Amino acid sequence: MRANEPGLRHRLRRTLRQIEEQHRALRPLFEELEGAFEHAELASILEWLERYRNALEAHFTLEEDVLFPGLQGLDPAAESEIVALGCDHGRHLDVLADLDSRLRGSFGRPEAELLRSLSDGLQAHERREIALVERILIIDS
Repeated sequence: MRANEPGLRHRLRRTLRQIEEQHRALRPLFEELEGAFEHAELASILEWLERYRNALEAHFTLEEDVLFPGLQGLDPAAESEIVALGCDHGRHLDVLADLDSRLRGSFGRPEAELLRSLSDGLQAHERREIALVERILIIDS
């Protein structure tokens, strides 16, 4: 980081480090959740699902409160992409809530497939987010 770096870019870079740390912390939580599914232990699944959801909500809050406004400040033209990423957050949390609700009623293959779909969606979301950040920070340099 340069000493003369403007405040917004400095804050965004600091936030990006936090987000990267959260991404690294979320992966093992998700792996534990997947492991609980593999063993079909409902109590364990519900426990890991709650832990993962709480961590993901905190992660999304950081992105929505700091990252997204900062990116839009650097590139107002990226608004539609930023809004789409925010909408993804809501959909992912809805999937987790739906999964929790279904598990409390029954457990089976559809729930495991829903978890895999969530994983795929989160990975695609992260790739789009990273591409947007890289594009905006390069454009603004």
